[in-house]
Amino acid sequence: MKTMHKDITTEKEHGRFYTPEFIVNSILDLSGYYGSEILKKHAIDNSCGDGAFLCQIVQRYCKEAVEQGYSNESIRADLSTYIHGIEINKTEQEKLSILIALQKNSAYIMSIGTSFAAIL
Repeated sequence: MKTMHKDITTEKEHGRFYTPEFIVNSILDLSGYYGSEILKKHAIDNSCGDGAFLCQIVQRYCKEAVEQGYSNESIRADLSTYIHGIEINKTEQEKLSILIALQKNSAYIMSIGTSFAAIL
């Protein structure tokens, strides 16, 4: 029990908080980040950590762009232009890089051949 408490305290001391996917989706839904209104709009996560918000934002953007008939090249360009993430912690950057590599295999990303490198 002490170990668990110590790990949580250490994470809090360093300002790290990992948001579960259901909370990410709730926040994005409540903030209106869905539908065609998200296209050509900037989104930034200024402390992106492991990329929970960025991954959902990119998935939603890709899904909507595909539904609207955007070309693969257009989607790649849009992601590079409109989706932004900042993380100063090197460990978190490495985790996000691994997640990005894994996300390339997801259905939306794979179907359009998008490079997540644009969001870093």
